[in-house]
Amino acid sequence: MPKTFEPLPILKLSEQNTYTHPPLGPELVYITDPAVDVIINFSHVKPLITTPTHTIDQANVDMKFSGTHIMLVVEDETVVGVVSSEDILGEKPMHIAQERRIRRDEILVSAVMTPQHELMAIDYKDVKYAKVGHLLTTLTENKQHYALIVDTEENSTMQTVHGLVYIYDIIKRLDNDLPTELKEARSLLELQKKLR
Repeated sequence: MPKTFEPLPILKLSEQNTYTHPPLGPELVYITDPAVDVIINFSHVKPLITTPTHTIDQANVDMKFSGTHIMLVVEDETVVGVVSSEDILGEKPMHIAQERRIRRDEILVSAVMTPQHELMAIDYKDVKYAKVGHLLTTLTENKQHYALIVDTEENSTMQTVHGLVYIYDIIKRLDNDLPTELKEARSLLELQKKLR
């Protein structure tokens, strides 16, 4: 016998309404604040993803539309790399186009992304008890402008990418607690040069 379903009660939308927002971290942070305040947490914010077979022009449009500078590169539910606006807009595409004698609009994300084995990751268990200063030190000492935050299953090598931390996001939100070399960077490009 087929199941029957009763209709749900209908409401009118009140003039006094709002909508649910994902939790946002504080706009201004201090170096001694919890590190979790500055990570992009994929439990609250859907990650921007692309595939290795998308073109860099497609990825660039997606980044501009979402207002982010970093995308996960995913294949079959596995993070196989990360592509940043620097990868897409920097010198890499020009060199690839010249070497392979192809047009820029033919370059795939796989050609410019940072592959999985070169990505820096930090365990979420460590981030939960760390301060913003710990993240800044980790990124600057490793000369990285971002790192993935991962959950590692006990007694396993299986990891879940929980989020990411992006040094430029931290710097934009930090009070005046910046290390001297980072204070002098006035743009993303200057910051990237200082981290090389």
